[in-house]
Amino acid sequence: MRNIIGACPRNFLKVFSIAADQDAVTGVKGASGEGNERKWRKLFDMTDVYQEGGKIMRDLKAGSIMVRPVAIAKRNSPARDVALQLLSGLYSGMPVVNDEGQIIGVVTELDLLEAVDEGKELAKLTAEDVMTKETITVDLDTSASKMIKIMREKHIIRLPVTENGKVVGIVSRCDILRTVVDPYLVVL
Repeated sequence: MRNIIGACPRNFLKVFSIAADQDAVTGVKGASGEGNERKWRKLFDMTDVYQEGGKIMRDLKAGSIMVRPVAIAKRNSPARDVALQLLSGLYSGMPVVNDEGQIIGVVTELDLLEAVDEGKELAKLTAEDVMTKETITVDLDTSASKMIKIMREKHIIRLPVTENGKVVGIVSRCDILRTVVDPYLVVL
């Protein structure tokens, strides 16, 4: 299915805007140049999930959306090293854990910028010195709908996913969006 979507992204949008009947399948198949009608029917079947009033958001759980392994900082990691990790562009914040691996905070780009703005040198600070201590986490069974609500209300970009107090994954806004845009990326 990824090949079809990757091969014709404009036609992918057409699939969601037309009815899943024989004429529609033939029309999209013809427009994309793809000849595998069964794959298109499967895609149409998936669109029904989206048309059931957000059902997919209630059914998707953090455990199937989360990214792992998670880049984490230990409490004594130099803040400069954390900044270098964030500069890689893969993420804009990371959980901070204690020696037992339990989450104790989150370091974001903004936390680092605030420290610099206060005249502090990142090379002389640890992740624990600059982290936000109030950490909001979710468990593996938290629904996408609930995560979106938390992100909106708390104005946060990512939620660490924990199991028995330890970080096992992370879900960002774009991870949820990616799952909705391309449902075949969901890990079940």
